[in-house]
Amino acid sequence: MRAVIQSGIRLVLACQACASDGESTVLLMRELTRQRKWPELIAECGQADFPTWPAEFADKTAEALRLRGQAHAFTKNGRQAEADFKLAVKLSPRDAAAWLAMAENYASNLNDDEHALDAYRQVLAITGRSNGWESRAPLRCNTPAIPSR
Repeated sequence: MRAVIQSGIRLVLACQACASDGESTVLLMRELTRQRKWPELIAECGQADFPTWPAEFADKTAEALRLRGQAHAFTKNGRQAEADFKLAVKLSPRDAAAWLAMAENYASNLNDDEHALDAYRQVLAITGRSNGWESRAPLRCNTPAIPSR
């Protein structure tokens, strides 16, 4: 019990730093993601205005948006996840993790096969690997599957 309380105190202290320190924010978000504490991540960082972070933090901003988008996706808030993922890939267009998370959100939460396949294709273009996702393409989609490498 004591460890849980101490961990909670550390998270609260880290959150207080979030407003002023992008690195602390991203570290907190990584830890909450590692622990799969999606509601806590949204509670702590859901209202953060990441796009207003200074330009030199573009990579951190994109990561923060991706992590928050993942939290929204896991809590079935697909539209908010989509908004965060779109901003993340705009800031970091070669972030395969953001494109993959966006594709999964489109497929799983928004039932938007066309946009899911577009995002999966971006992952393939960036990484050169499909990791088998093309075999998961829904049958109702008229787009032919991309052969795996």
